[in-house]
Amino acid sequence: MMRILRRLTGKQPHPEPEPEGPPQDACGLRARSRSRSPVGPSSGRGVPDFESPPPTRRRSSIGDRPLGARQPLSSGVAAFGAQQPQAPGIPSRRCSLGRPSVGGGAQPSRRSQALSRRSFPHRDFENPEAETCWLSCLFQSLWHSVVFHTAFEEHLAGSKCIPGPEERILAALQQTWAAYKREEAAEGQQQPLLSAADSAADAERPAPSPGGEGPEARLVPACELAEAFGRGYGDMSEALALIQDELSQSSSPAAVKIAELMVLVPVSAMSGSLPVPELAWQQALDWQVSASPLIAVDLSSEPAPTGPSCELLARLWVPSFAQASSIETEGLGRGHRMVALVCFMWNVQHYVAFCCRQSDPKRCVFFNDLPALTAGAPKDLMWSEVPELCGRFLLTPRLMLYESLAAAKEVGHESAA
Repeated sequence: MMRILRRLTGKQPHPEPEPEGPPQDACGLRARSRSRSPVGPSSGRGVPDFESPPPTRRRSSIGDRPLGARQPLSSGVAAFGAQQPQAPGIPSRRCSLGRPSVGGGAQPSRRSQALSRRSFPHRDFENPEAETCWLSCLFQSLWHSVVFHTAFEEHLAGSKCIPGPEERILAALQQTWAAYKREEAAEGQQQPLLSAADSAADAERPAPSPGGEGPEARLVPACELAEAFGRGYGDMSEALALIQDELSQSSSPAAVKIAELMVLVPVSAMSGSLPVPELAWQQALDWQVSASPLIAVDLSSEPAPTGPSCELLARLWVPSFAQASSIETEGLGRGHRMVALVCFMWNVQHYVAFCCRQSDPKRCVFFNDLPALTAGAPKDLMWSEVPELCGRFLLTPRLMLYESLAAAKEVGHESAA
């Protein structure tokens, strides 16, 4: 078993999942997730009450939606990585996420190939109803994590894991994963590291549109994810919790282990102060989850931000790489690097995401499935340029995904063993 999976502590049983409603047509569904965030102040590492809906909920679409203040997450949601009891009838056995592919011989495993790529491929999502931005940002964040990407590719993608009839989210992740890869195969290339000139040219290219032509017009559909997460309102932290909840109860030991990779740390602004990374790290230390391979930080912030406040908050969280040596040390607790920064546009109720380039950690890729809302924004940019962009378009940092540097390196070492 990978060492990173044995380091998780402070685990508690997870509540029973809410029964799923009747299946609906995937591509015809207006995608809104069930809002499950409990309301109220933190009260220790409890278990969230997923059955009680909050009094105010935030919509993910941009049409005819009233603004509502976000309710603070209970610390119970932070039991995101809590260990689940073994499902009945499933023998307990060790499952190493670092195991080389069977019959690989001298051939490199898929994980080794993924880790040796210069950069993960980047694709944009469809959003014809202007309601699935939270799903596309969630998927982009997980796709661009070395830890999650390699574990999913090695153990859950395609025929490696057959979901049960109740595992709708896992099935949707598999289908969307395959669609994302199909677009990569259609272009017949893997995204290389852009030179400065190429980056500038890429930033000036118009955003792809569903009705366009050529490789850039092939957008990834979000309808499978929309059906799996169901009706309701979209929220990033709730979506992550739902993924972890389903994987932790899977009949697949690998899915259970992947669920244990993740932990969610909610951070609220104190009176008169802004939430800072140090506060999130201290929270992780207090809950003894600082060794988790994947840490998602969920921010509570003001519902009507200004441009300067958005820029200031982003500047507190994005890596600045002020020194050349800081690539390996700048992040959360100097042991976790930022994979994705998801921002919320309060004025239009829309999510966007910045995802780190694996080929150049000082750069990131900007994802917005409604590009007209941020006309003129570059697609590829330095992390140091993100705060100014947040101020210009009122992008409020909402959720940050970090991965352990040691865990990312370890999956590479074990895959080569």
